[in-house]
Amino acid sequence: MSKRRIEFDSNLTAVCRRRGDRFRVAIFRGNGSKTIEEIFWCDPEALESRLETAKCGSVRAVLPSSASLVRTIHTPPGNSAQVEAAIRLEAEARMLGATPSHRSGIAVLGRESTHPTGLVVAWPEAIGVDFPSLDPSFEVRWVPEIACLAFLAGDEPDSLCAILDSDHTAIAAVIPTEHGPSFRAARSREREDDGIEARLHPLVVESLLGEGASPASIDSAMKTMFQGIESRTIDQSLVVSPSADDLLRGTVKNASVAMDGPSPADDRILLAALGVAEGPLSTLAEMREDEAHERPGLVRGLANRLSEGRTAVAVGMTALILILLVPLAGSGLRLMVMRAKVADLQVLRTHVEKVDNLQKVYRELDRQAWSMTKLLGDVANLMPETIELESITIQHGEPLVIGGYAKASRDETGADAVFEFNKRLRESGLLANSGPESSIEEPDGRGYTEFKITAEVDDALRLVRYAADEDYAITSYSERRYGPVDADGYLLEGDAAKEAMQARIEAGLAGIGSSPATRPVTGSSGRSMASEVASDDEAASEGDPEAEAESASRSARGSSSSTRPSSRSGTASSRSNPSNRSAARNFVTEVPDPISPEEVATLSNAEAKDRLSKVASAKLMPGLDDETKARLREEFTLIMARVRETSK
Repeated sequence: MSKRRIEFDSNLTAVCRRRGDRFRVAIFRGNGSKTIEEIFWCDPEALESRLETAKCGSVRAVLPSSASLVRTIHTPPGNSAQVEAAIRLEAEARMLGATPSHRSGIAVLGRESTHPTGLVVAWPEAIGVDFPSLDPSFEVRWVPEIACLAFLAGDEPDSLCAILDSDHTAIAAVIPTEHGPSFRAARSREREDDGIEARLHPLVVESLLGEGASPASIDSAMKTMFQGIESRTIDQSLVVSPSADDLLRGTVKNASVAMDGPSPADDRILLAALGVAEGPLSTLAEMREDEAHERPGLVRGLANRLSEGRTAVAVGMTALILILLVPLAGSGLRLMVMRAKVADLQVLRTHVEKVDNLQKVYRELDRQAWSMTKLLGDVANLMPETIELESITIQHGEPLVIGGYAKASRDETGADAVFEFNKRLRESGLLANSGPESSIEEPDGRGYTEFKITAEVDDALRLVRYAADEDYAITSYSERRYGPVDADGYLLEGDAAKEAMQARIEAGLAGIGSSPATRPVTGSSGRSMASEVASDDEAASEGDPEAEAESASRSARGSSSSTRPSSRSGTASSRSNPSNRSAARNFVTEVPDPISPEEVATLSNAEAKDRLSKVASAKLMPGLDDETKARLREEFTLIMARVRETSK
């Protein structure tokens, strides 16, 4: 059976404080200007019934100093909003991070004074207070004792104020200092019969030292604070300022009823708690033991509906059916969709697993493996021609070690060749930024310089581009050193050699999808015959379209004959003169049939190169009329564009 709802009087406020095993309670009436309705003592068991009889639902309980943590924050004078913001920021940084907001409070005293002071009070959840359990309809809020004492001391206190709680062996004090008031709450180690000064002395000394007072000035400050303290002490438990009674009379109209009663110290604290709740310190009078949770109307309505037996059973059965059937229906729908998209799920799963495994293998290989043949090829391309290698040591994760001999040439010494090799290795990007470390011996009697290079590999997979005439993928060592040969293996010289070398370079660049304008990595040491041939050919054909076409045609003709082995023994004029039979063999004996642009567009790369070679050779045949020459030039241009297009 539910308890009868209590109708409370909104104009009544009760303030209570525990003393020993009883409560001192004061009931105030009024909304704004208040008066004392009743002051009485009651047992904890009778507190709820007395409040219910008085129809007082708003309850303020005084929180003992032993249950609270107190901090004082001093700030420089300034704007009121700035002072409050600074105090709140400092308070959150110091102590309120672990304390819930409903069990803490912050107040600012002396906002417009020269010493603005923040009072921070926290009530840890681990500390409980002996207070009777009241009906939830009563609204109980707590006012800390230190807040009551701050009210009694005023905004700018100049005298010592304290509450000495013998029940909890705790002391709350407001201590005036040169930086403003210092608020303290601590346990008391002294006995009650030691006297007020003896009980407050340790706390005051500690506070003054904490505020930065010099030890020499403490004695004089103590004498000033304790001067006349006996006259301001009430019931050996409350020390107030001379203006405290005036502040209390401004709180209620008939304050003398309490101040002149049988419990003047307790009643003054009750009046001060009311003053805290109604004044600028009201933020310290809103503490709750448990956080208040609002109950939305919708949730409460649903709860009421579910409290009905029939509705609860229907909702439970519906939920059970959904729990059983929804996963099955969802799985079946997913299976239908997958079967509609994939014919054989097992094959797909096997394929996915295979791909995942391959990806893992490739990732591991990319992380660990080096391409040894690539590194060897890069070293060969970067090495000057006057160097002969004796050994190369390549091991994954270990430095690259190169040893050999450098031969002196007419233009440079062996040491210069080693330095050039070192420079090329460093500029290639394959090695670490620190560069290779080389050891070079003195040349022997033959002029050979022994060397050894050690370098850390930085990026073994780096793609290095070389100049076309210094790339062994395009021109071989024999072609660099001795020059190109014809179809019979005889050396070509003069213009025929230049044309054959240029054709070899263009064919090689088209094969690797590169460009003749690729920036070379290698230096100037060991310039080969191919580079001289290319430069001479460029100088001869610059600015002349006809010369460019003739050069390209001779290049295509030369590319077909550059793959044969070279002969280095023939030196007779019959083998070296371009006008003899070896040069004549490079010409075709007939003009190829005409080809339309549409047919050119269908040629593959190999077919286009073969056709280009025939057209280039036919252009050099003697006795051609102007019409045939024009046709061959047009076909040469179209086929060359097709070769470049299919090489991408």
